[in-house]
Amino acid sequence: MTEELFIQKDVNADRIIRTYSGIWFNVFKPDYKLINIEDIAHSLAMQCRFNGHTQDFYSVAQHSVWVMERVPLQHKKAALLHDASEAYLADIPSPIKKYFTQYHAIEDDVMNAVAKRFIFQYPFDECIKKFDKEALNWEWENKVINNYDVQNNWDFKKAKKEFLEAFKSIENI
Repeated sequence: MTEELFIQKDVNADRIIRTYSGIWFNVFKPDYKLINIEDIAHSLAMQCRFNGHTQDFYSVAQHSVWVMERVPLQHKKAALLHDASEAYLADIPSPIKKYFTQYHAIEDDVMNAVAKRFIFQYPFDECIKKFDKEALNWEWENKVINNYDVQNNWDFKKAKKEFLEAFKSIENI
């Protein structure tokens, strides 16, 4: 990674986070050039779905790969990265998120930067929204409520590896 990707803290330090790779990233004024797939993969692999209210660890990265595998080829990159903003903002459950009045605007700014960095359509195509919703319902039933599919959950290292491999396989779409 080149030095120009690293920025120093400034007077807006309260608006900047430090990513896994060491980049200082302003979530309120996201610069697409500072978005790094390794940061996204690492963070999403470390974050548990459903705010951690699962029987066993189930990462946002694994969820993202699950959604990507179900969409048509031209939407795979967007599907894999549909939760990429959570690498910079964290995953807030939807019922809570709607009360944070500025959160959606901040999330949209980050997602627009991610889409510009990796060249995909945002806002998302309806098929991504459809499969994300199907995943939510299936995951809730099978990984939270009934504990049926937890043996197929990936640990952090496998989730990160699989996410990065999925990205590499579709990077040039």
